[in-house]
Amino acid sequence: MLSPIEADNLADLPGIRHGFFTRAGGVSEGIYAGLNCGLGSKDDRDAVLQNRARVANYLGATDPAVLTPYQIHSADAVIVEAHLPAEAPFPAGQPPNTTSGSVGSGKSPNTTSGSVGSGKSPNTTSGSVGSGKSPNTTSGSVGSGKPPNTTSGSFGQQIRADAIVTRTPGLAIGILTADCGPVLLADPKARVVAAAHAGWRGAVAGILDAAIAAMEELGAHRENIHAALGPCITQPNYEVGADFQESLVASNRDFRRFFTTADPDGKPHFDLPAFILADLETKGIASIVSSVCCTYENESKFFSFRRTTHRREQDYGRQIAAIVVA
Repeated sequence: MLSPIEADNLADLPGIRHGFFTRAGGVSEGIYAGLNCGLGSKDDRDAVLQNRARVANYLGATDPAVLTPYQIHSADAVIVEAHLPAEAPFPAGQPPNTTSGSVGSGKSPNTTSGSVGSGKSPNTTSGSVGSGKSPNTTSGSVGSGKPPNTTSGSFGQQIRADAIVTRTPGLAIGILTADCGPVLLADPKARVVAAAHAGWRGAVAGILDAAIAAMEELGAHRENIHAALGPCITQPNYEVGADFQESLVASNRDFRRFFTTADPDGKPHFDLPAFILADLETKGIASIVSSVCCTYENESKFFSFRRTTHRREQDYGRQIAAIVVA
């Protein structure tokens, strides 16, 4: 039985359904046991599609699928207005959550060569946390005849982005995570929703700015937007290198507050959820709710890339955060 986590502020909105889904209620087996929704995993494809169909059905979607982008740790947001064909496999040799290219290009023209100390995040776009910028939002939308920064509508070349936005009733949209921060957003008055994948790269680059800007393009007003952060890795389990801490703090001294080092000779630990929530607080939106619990330490509920890496397992599942305009 599916048992998604719901954020109070989104659950109270009329005409909006959402969920941060756990592993419960799926058909996958082995290391993917439960509700693995990652088409980029090596899990049985039919099982993954069945899991995703269960999510769509739970949310009352009009199509037995949840539309998700090919995530690239970017600040790219895409608007979708129509259901697309059934999702094709990921391109060979290009697993999700690893590429740095832009939508459909095979290149990375929207990445910078600057450092975090220059106000730019290495291997990300030029937006930054709290910058007020909205890099790489789309001006067109899938199904509109104007698809800049999107694919032509075939999942053979899947949409590459880290936020997905719609106002189409019954169209379930979502993002996949396995430690990164899932953010769901909704404006109930404009009936516009979004799902954003906020790892540290995307958060620094401006993925939340991009998502909100795309929502505004569809008629949303930020003072009416409600946001919720779901399960992700928490600080005690997110060890990072000293160079990561130095580069991020060099871009903004205030970022030092997101790091702690328990042992003077140990490595720093980064507080990803606090970083994302602090970014959301700069956006001037209606409400923010944290539904955070640690993906790394709660194995029975969540998949975790870092846990899998530490165990040297072959692969890992992905949980889904999804939302729909009813």
